[in-house]
Amino acid sequence: MGLTRNLLSGWSNSAVSAVLGLVLVPVYLHFLGAEAYGLIGFYITLQSLVQVFDLGLASTMNREVASCTALGRPGDAIRLAAALERIYALVAAAIALALALLAPLIAAHWLNVRALPIDYVSASLVLIGVALAVRWPIGLYQAVLLGASRAAAFSAINIAMSVATALGAVAVLLWRPDLRVLLAWQIGAALVLLFWLRSAAWRILGPRLAGPVDYTVLRRQWKFSAAVAGINVIGLWFMQFDKVALSRLLPLALFSHYMIATLVVSTLYQLITPVFNVVYPRFTSLYAKAEREDLRRNYRLMTALVATIVFPLAMWLMVWGEGLVRLWTGSAEIARDVAPVIALLAAGSGLHAVMYVVYALQLAQGEVKLALQISLALLIVQAPLVWFLTVQWGGVGAAAAWLALHVVYLLFGGWVTNRRLQPELAWGWLTRDVGLPLALSVLVGAIAWFAQRGFEPQSWLAVLSGAGVAAVLMLGGLLSSPGLRPRTLTLISSLLRRGAIT
Repeated sequence: MGLTRNLLSGWSNSAVSAVLGLVLVPVYLHFLGAEAYGLIGFYITLQSLVQVFDLGLASTMNREVASCTALGRPGDAIRLAAALERIYALVAAAIALALALLAPLIAAHWLNVRALPIDYVSASLVLIGVALAVRWPIGLYQAVLLGASRAAAFSAINIAMSVATALGAVAVLLWRPDLRVLLAWQIGAALVLLFWLRSAAWRILGPRLAGPVDYTVLRRQWKFSAAVAGINVIGLWFMQFDKVALSRLLPLALFSHYMIATLVVSTLYQLITPVFNVVYPRFTSLYAKAEREDLRRNYRLMTALVATIVFPLAMWLMVWGEGLVRLWTGSAEIARDVAPVIALLAAGSGLHAVMYVVYALQLAQGEVKLALQISLALLIVQAPLVWFLTVQWGGVGAAAAWLALHVVYLLFGGWVTNRRLQPELAWGWLTRDVGLPLALSVLVGAIAWFAQRGFEPQSWLAVLSGAGVAAVLMLGGLLSSPGLRPRTLTLISSLLRRGAIT
């Protein structure tokens, strides 16, 4: 049950983060206004963009800890962690300094600010730089915990700090509704999280080795790290180019609408990220121990799990997204604006979700060159497509490009990877593990969409009913899968027993 326990803890962490994020958006809009929330959206975008400076080191740390744990040689992981700790600290300082220097230029010449004073925006950007710097090394210590299969410990720490940070944010805004004060609170909370995770990571690694930091340990890892760095750069381009372009093309208030749609759809990634965090070290351990049949079985099982869970939720967002946003924000205008964007983004993100399992397999088997080649091929398609559609149709065009990109990624990337790494699966992976839950979700979604036409606007009862349809579809898929059924029944039985006890 270790795999199930780690998945459940990861999903609990994601659920808390998603709920807090959704609850805080109306609070931020109420106390700060649309333009200030646009700055928060810009901060979220930058938080993703700075991951380019990771250079694949977090993935390398994760893989090294998983391999060393499986083979019983912790010394290599300790040496690597000590070296990377220094590098991460230097990068954090560079991030804070760079944004402090660029803040006046970004405020005056990049962001389309209409109401907020430029000095206010510039000061907020400086604080955003400090917040990014403080959060930056967290990825290293998270990689240690996840590589050691301590996802439950990481989730517990993150849940505690997320709740404390959210409650503090509300209190701060009630006291003084100022984005700069809110960012100062976020910086303080991030410092606590950083040192807490650092302490937990070193307890897992063990005592530091005597002597100076050994940077030569990086030489053995540089090819893997460099390839992952290239993949991360392209991945960040895929994930953030639409937001960067729209932050320049749209007024800040309209950009905030696109960020609201992005936040809604990001709930899908809140589900898939914990799966990746668990299966990547799991795949790595199985590959290191040459347990090929178990690796293939786990690969198919995790693909089916992701497809069965994510596709019904994506369908729910596509069909009932407008009603959800209207009830959430209280604004019918915002809901109408973001509904088509949510539908397109949700469809593309649902397809993208299953490719996380494919990517975990590529990294676990050390096939980073294959992953990089696929990413470069997609870049040739994505770059002109996103730019053209974004310029022509704004947020809707960017979302349409997102969907088109991931249709190509699923068909092309999945086929190439399976042909190279799991040739026995061939097209069976796509038609059975992905195709069946996808077809069922599309069918149910189409029926629901036609059935609810003419019943606008969507009420809370309609949105709740849609969630019920997605839940039934999800549970039916879990119980109908031979590989997932035993785990699902065991989990349900365990939850029922706990409920009876309490």
